[in-house]
Amino acid sequence: MRTFQVLGITLTDYSVREAMRKVEEYLKDGKVSTICYITTGGILEAENHPETKSFLENMNLTVAADAEFLKAADILTRGRQREIENSDFMRIFLNRVARDRLKVCLISDSQDAADKLEQGLKSYQGGLQVIGRFTAIDAESEETETLINDINVLAPEIIISNLSYPLREAFFEQHHMKLHAEVWLILNNNMVIESRSLSLLERMKKGLTRKALARSVDQYRKDQLKSDTKEIDTDAVNKAIEGENPQK
Repeated sequence: MRTFQVLGITLTDYSVREAMRKVEEYLKDGKVSTICYITTGGILEAENHPETKSFLENMNLTVAADAEFLKAADILTRGRQREIENSDFMRIFLNRVARDRLKVCLISDSQDAADKLEQGLKSYQGGLQVIGRFTAIDAESEETETLINDINVLAPEIIISNLSYPLREAFFEQHHMKLHAEVWLILNNNMVIESRSLSLLERMKKGLTRKALARSVDQYRKDQLKSDTKEIDTDAVNKAIEGENPQK
């Protein structure tokens, strides 16, 4: 386990083995625990949206969807890179869910998004027991309150969502304590979760996002350095003034 910061966002990175130990604890503690996959694009979004930053920092467990922001934090080992590139946590987690026949409910922005989510999950583990698929449109609507009640009636052990910003953040803020489940796995709506090689277009998008992150991290570090230097200069001036005007 390593705690690190990227673009001012504090996160904790766990190996797959450590993360699965946490999952086993979550399945026994009797309350909903949140696991969020974080993408490089998600980190960039959080830089500009305080509510996303707060959302990510309030997760019980975060899982890296790609290795780029761990590289930016200078904590990436070869073993962790392999785990991330091979989607080991997703595979092992879904295998655990299917093996014990844990009931799963899905929450998406639309039926099309729910179709893609279920297809992607089942490309990893075809034995998933999906007992409900729900669409959330507005976190504050009466329909959403009904949705929460309908999910709780089904009593799933696992909830998996791929809601988009800002619905994801608002839905979590207002409803995560109301859900009667053991684990809520939260995915980015743009995250490719199918067990397959990335297409050329997907690799190109990933490359552009990687470059954007590198630029943002470089600029953030420069701004922090300027801020630190300014504070040091101010302290020096204040001390000089105090030296010239000692209190009697």
